[in-house]
Amino acid sequence: MSWGLAHEEAIVLAADAREELEIDGFDRIDVFEAIVASGLKLMFRPLKGVAGFYEPARGRASAGVLVNASHPLALQRYSAAHELGHHLFGHGRQVDRDGEPLRGRPTTTPEEQRAEAFASWFLMPPETAHSALLRLGIEQPATELDVYALALRLGVSFRAMCTHLPSLRLVNRRTAEAWSQLPLKSIKQRLTDEPPPGGWVNDVWQVTLGDVESMLYVRAGDSVWFDLPAAGVVEAPDGVGLEEVPASDLLGVPRLRAAVAVDCLPGPAHVVVEHDGREHRFALMVARPLRGRYFSRIAVTR
Repeated sequence: MSWGLAHEEAIVLAADAREELEIDGFDRIDVFEAIVASGLKLMFRPLKGVAGFYEPARGRASAGVLVNASHPLALQRYSAAHELGHHLFGHGRQVDRDGEPLRGRPTTTPEEQRAEAFASWFLMPPETAHSALLRLGIEQPATELDVYALALRLGVSFRAMCTHLPSLRLVNRRTAEAWSQLPLKSIKQRLTDEPPPGGWVNDVWQVTLGDVESMLYVRAGDSVWFDLPAAGVVEAPDGVGLEEVPASDLLGVPRLRAAVAVDCLPGPAHVVVEHDGREHRFALMVARPLRGRYFSRIAVTR
């Protein structure tokens, strides 16, 4: 099966799924809620050499998805979307060993091609990508730093974002492939010399006023830098250390950094900073890789 055909089928199925589930395509897609809303059981367990697992309905047992609890949240989200693709395409029992995109591997089965294409179009549809680009103040990624910032806001890995950019017609394939080969740690180190509280495995965010109206889904252990010259600290929640970092040279300006503690409890957290005489409230959602049975948060809050 050609990748082109797989993507043609996946584009339609992913769009239909988001419409049926009434998902806001202009914000980060909550794939875990989508799975539960589709009638599947969702579990997170440590798995050796397996990223995800799909089991179709049998007898009285409903269909289910199992995701590796040891993987980072971005990989968990991609694996979950991949398994949802298997379900919506009507595939049989599937065991998926890779948590990252497989495109380009000639031995990939048609089922895997369809599921991977679905994961990309479900999590990274054009409207979601363009909404995030608008927040970043750019029309398309010009550097690997732009891709990294875009991936963070869509909740996917840097590699998955690079792989999908040509399909979105935002970057040519040669450039995207070159970016995907770059060590992610080196990209983070271009943003700051100081590692996040959780080390270089965690993420480095650069946020601007374009992010004020949107939720930032940060991980415990991340660092969040506010690109607001001469901004001041007003309010920071427990578990988030907000501090002013002096300029690295005489021509620079101090910067604000929010350090999200590795033991920070998951849930909403608001950071308030002052800039140009106004207070700006940034909404953070602190998240961790998931474990155990997933139950809908939406159902609980209704």
